[in-house]
Amino acid sequence: MVDPVLRLALAIQANKGVYALLLGSGISRTAGIPTGWDVTLDLIRKFARLRGEECEPEPDAWYARTTGRAADYSHLLDELTVTPAERMQLLRPYFEPTEDERSEGLKSPSEAHRAVAVLVAKGYVRVILTTNFDRLMEQALADLEIQASVIASSDSVRGALPLAHSPCTVIKIHGDYLDTRSKNTLDEVSSFDESMDGLLDRVFDEYGLVVCGWSSEWDVALRRAIERCPNRRFGAFWAAYKGTTTPEAERLISSRGAQKISIDGADRFFVELVEKVSALESFSVSDPLPAKVAVARMKKYLQEPLRPIDFRDLVNAEVERVYTVIHSDAFQAGRFAPSAALILATLPRYEAAMRVLTAMLGCGGHWASDEYQVECLCAAVKRLADDPGPHSGAEVWFCVRLYPSLLALYALGLGAVARGKFSTLRRLLETNVRHVWDPNDRPIVDVVNAQAVLAFELPGLERHHTPSNDHVFEALRDVMRDSLPDDSRYAEAFDTFEYLAGMVGFKNSKRGACGRFLWRTSGNSIQTRTAPMEDGSDPPLVRSVLNSGLFGPPGIAATAERFRTVKQGFDAFIERVRNERMIFF
Repeated sequence: MVDPVLRLALAIQANKGVYALLLGSGISRTAGIPTGWDVTLDLIRKFARLRGEECEPEPDAWYARTTGRAADYSHLLDELTVTPAERMQLLRPYFEPTEDERSEGLKSPSEAHRAVAVLVAKGYVRVILTTNFDRLMEQALADLEIQASVIASSDSVRGALPLAHSPCTVIKIHGDYLDTRSKNTLDEVSSFDESMDGLLDRVFDEYGLVVCGWSSEWDVALRRAIERCPNRRFGAFWAAYKGTTTPEAERLISSRGAQKISIDGADRFFVELVEKVSALESFSVSDPLPAKVAVARMKKYLQEPLRPIDFRDLVNAEVERVYTVIHSDAFQAGRFAPSAALILATLPRYEAAMRVLTAMLGCGGHWASDEYQVECLCAAVKRLADDPGPHSGAEVWFCVRLYPSLLALYALGLGAVARGKFSTLRRLLETNVRHVWDPNDRPIVDVVNAQAVLAFELPGLERHHTPSNDHVFEALRDVMRDSLPDDSRYAEAFDTFEYLAGMVGFKNSKRGACGRFLWRTSGNSIQTRTAPMEDGSDPPLVRSVLNSGLFGPPGIAATAERFRTVKQGFDAFIERVRNERMIFF
């Protein structure tokens, strides 16, 4: 069964500007904003306090008995204030944060508001209906420099631009907290005047609908507007917390033929929706070459070293395409607070954006023999790994954004190891990159390694000894089939690459990154394949590594001795890590 959020993302991405959002108080709940009825009840408490009376436990019932009329937001404001300025001062505490609340992030746009604003900025949403009085949606839009047309009363309906001519229209069905015409009581929300009814009829007739945070229990007139919509041109989706809906909502869902989506909260729902819509964008970015076509062209140019410009242009064009995509607004998840769901949703998007380039790098690592070709391939990895700066946000996003360069590093390295091209591997592992926390360039193996980039829990790999390395192993398996069709050879090449990269890191700083070899200790393990033979000579793999110059000038005793010293220290480091992680054999 298709994930309902993915189905919604497909609908929104394929029908740009067609879906309207209907947002209720649930979207502002995490921001600490009270509902309109909450405000009314608190105003009654203030009114009772002025009279020196007790209104609990049912303030609305007390108000009805005392005044002879139902609890009414407008009448209460008239009772408690005299001028518009006084009304504004009375209402601000409910909707505008104090310094303490601001420091706690309350009464500010939530992740849901900001995610919706991203959908608007991308042109996917143009109409937002809301029953809320607060201005958090408008604030989130303004933060992205989007000046929405706001309709908060019947007067503004008549004076507003047609929906088709406004980049974004926010329809505040019950009004704004600074307008005494706001609707709060059951009588007030039971009917709309002709202009508001006409606007709602156009929206529900001409647009698809996404509902979130609205129970529909009290909004009689709004329910009627949805029910009387004659057409079903586009779909409807109803996001319900834990899948629970009121009987009124169930009737609307049935009437509209809506798809119900069970969510854990508005914040997570809209952030996930933005991520999936953005992921779909990555499949339609500017003219990416199909991987097989790109690899075929790579092989052609690799066989013709006299065409270096064609080779360089092919590689650079794909690198720049990827670079543009992964640094576009679609990939700027760092504007959101990091969450496990959001971070994990970002990884497959990077993998999709990198699919062609990783295939090209794997092919290049396997077949490149010309020094210029190798230099070009290593420069491609460096381009992705260099810190772009400036930036802000949570530290975890600084790590995650290196994921494309991690995939590139492994693809090129695995291709080189598969063919025994250790001189290519040497050039790659000696690459220095610009790093966010260091003014000087640092060795790529110190910055770009699986454990540093994927330093968070990965679903399904919680019980693995090396979850981050195992994730990369699976992510690149299909990409590398052209160079390494056999699964056992792929695993062997993966261990070899990670072990040699770890040795280089240990040689640089006495801190190496462990890989899947940590728990793979068969007789053919990488540690065994790089150990001296029974007669004390170096095995074939080590001789190839030493001839590459990775540990010093080839052909001299000092280089071989340096390799053995680094290996001894790194193996001891590996054993300490095994003991810490309780990996025993």
